[in-house]
Amino acid sequence: MRTLVVPLLVLALLSVPSALAAERVVDVTITESGCPGTHRFCLVPDRVSLNGEDDLVLRLHNEGTVRHNLTPAAGSPAILANATVDAIEPGGQATLHLAHDAMAEALEEAGGEIVFHCGFEGHRALGEALTVVQPDAGAEERPQPLGGLLAVLSLLMGAVWVRRARRDE
Repeated sequence: MRTLVVPLLVLALLSVPSALAAERVVDVTITESGCPGTHRFCLVPDRVSLNGEDDLVLRLHNEGTVRHNLTPAAGSPAILANATVDAIEPGGQATLHLAHDAMAEALEEAGGEIVFHCGFEGHRALGEALTVVQPDAGAEERPQPLGGLLAVLSLLMGAVWVRRARRDE
């Protein structure tokens, strides 16, 4: 009985997607130089796609000379009410963690894109905005790096279990 339970538990653990939950970290620079057009402030990159099943982590670096923050634009879905970063001092950095499921729900509700911007007066008008978008429906799915490895491990565990079961007969 024990030889049956252990391999089944291992296989069950390997098949749980939440155990493989990952984060996609995107470094975002807040700058006052090299911005497109007549913008005084900008975020680089200014557009990020929600990919796969990964949570999105925005690592914000303030390379400017004034403080900035990041908040969802007015009218964004309520689920994003707490998705903000308070003041980031010049030379400082902050992180905004956006859970995949919450972002996917918000993006669907918002029609496919959500704008985050600096909430300090006038900064958005001066170009300080970042758009998070849904991945293209027709785009090729990103391969899961551990998917093949888990399949091989599952097959090996099954083979070991069968061999032991035959030996114990």
